[in-house]
Amino acid sequence: MIKTMDKLRLSGTALIIFSFSLIGCSPAAQDGPVISGSKICWIDWLILGLYGILLVGIGWYYSSRQKNKEDYYLGGRSVSPFFTGISLYVSFFSAITYLAIPGEVVKYGPLYALAAIVGAPIIYLIASYFLIPFFMNLPIISAYEILKKPLGEGIRKTGSFIFIVTRFLWMALLIFLASKAMVVMMGWDESATLIVILILGIITIFYTSMGGLKAVLLTDVIQFFILLLGALLTITIVAMEFGGVFALIPSSETTHWESIDFISFDPYVRLTIFFAFINNLSWWLCTTGSDQMAIQRFISTKDLKSARRTFAYTQSGLVIITVLLMFVGFSVMRFYNAYPDLLPTSNGVSVEADFLFPHFIANQFPKGMSGLVIAALFSASMSSLSSGVNSVSSIIIADILPGAIKRHKNLDSIRNIRIISGFIGVVVILLSLIIKLVPGNIIEVTTKTNGLFVAPLFSLFFSALFIKNAKPFGVLMGAVYGFMTAFLIGFWDVMTGNPPLSFLWITIMSFIVAVAGSLLFNFIFPSIKGRKAVFWGIILTIPWILLFVII
Repeated sequence: MIKTMDKLRLSGTALIIFSFSLIGCSPAAQDGPVISGSKICWIDWLILGLYGILLVGIGWYYSSRQKNKEDYYLGGRSVSPFFTGISLYVSFFSAITYLAIPGEVVKYGPLYALAAIVGAPIIYLIASYFLIPFFMNLPIISAYEILKKPLGEGIRKTGSFIFIVTRFLWMALLIFLASKAMVVMMGWDESATLIVILILGIITIFYTSMGGLKAVLLTDVIQFFILLLGALLTITIVAMEFGGVFALIPSSETTHWESIDFISFDPYVRLTIFFAFINNLSWWLCTTGSDQMAIQRFISTKDLKSARRTFAYTQSGLVIITVLLMFVGFSVMRFYNAYPDLLPTSNGVSVEADFLFPHFIANQFPKGMSGLVIAALFSASMSSLSSGVNSVSSIIIADILPGAIKRHKNLDSIRNIRIISGFIGVVVILLSLIIKLVPGNIIEVTTKTNGLFVAPLFSLFFSALFIKNAKPFGVLMGAVYGFMTAFLIGFWDVMTGNPPLSFLWITIMSFIVAVAGSLLFNFIFPSIKGRKAVFWGIILTIPWILLFVII
């Protein structure tokens, strides 16, 4: 009863603060559209501060409820499918999606978003009935324990290493993007990005290392609904100004978008309907079937039925927020086409399109609401960062350290887990400082960083689960060839000076090459190992090195 009353008091306090924010920061009467005069005010900063305190409080609350590593990493294997499903979606996309989809719609049109929506039911059916069942019958904490029996300890550690590298790059990307969005919203100098990165990183490291998976899940669900609120508010504000929701949908005569073909095998064509669909399908299947962040959420539920419900919530959340963010893109484009003098730059809507939405939030939202949505934006980034830190920490504890420090006692104690989680967060902050060197918009940069490893990692699981008598050498060399293919496609423009190849080809082509390479090398080298495996591994890698040197 006392706990219930405390929760009611907390909710009431939040409601009062929110009500006063709307009163204390309400815009004065003005001519012209109401949405054109709002700025960040003191109550927005208050809300940001309270949000940070809330996150720290959640981490502190759950810190005393972690008894062992299974509690810390899997929530005791009894977590609600709704919480795990929403968390899974938010963890993978969060602030990246929140900025990327509206930016993509503004600059290139809604095709990429529509491909994600259409693919959701197919992704759910394939993953739920052909991938997830493999994980639910095993008493594991690390997904890469699955690889040990069919392919050996070496492949298990390789999978763990690929995951760690992938998640480090991804976490560095999302914290950089969130920090840059903050700088754009506030109109600060770009040098302030470093300060914002440090603040976001420190808060996240604290509540993640303290609270474990349950703290991560709770913050994910909270920020998911506030992100939905931010998208709905944007659509509503602009729709009221321009005559309804359907008035936001641009006609072909009023857009700068290029025409899109259904299919084209020209790798220089950035977007086609077919390959946008294939890219989304292949990315989700590769991620669901090999990424610790996904598998950790499945095995934190009590059974297969709950795991499938988890993924159903994930794909449902994807569809809902993608539809809303697509209309956010329409709304932002409609607003800035009507009021070009309010653009952050004078070169048109296609310039810095990824950051027009946060600029709109900061400058056009009713005062008091900006702080709430900005807080949610950063909570999204911090929740995703916390999910990554938690998952990477679980892999290091389960797969890496036991082999490196065999005689150390209590390696997986809660204290050591928290220290490792904190160290991971520091490394991510340092990596985020170099992400700006990767060219492209948010979706392209994401694919060119962590997207390089998605298919090669899944190829290890694909071989272990579906290829009869797969051999470690062949599987490993297939993954190497898949990565080289992804790197070649992703950085073709950097290496050759030619136009970039379509980022939609990266995942699917690297997966095809990885699996084909595994089959070929399994056939050619059916029993090779030891020094011979090292020798032939070097020989088989030389053609790629020569190719990179020549081009």
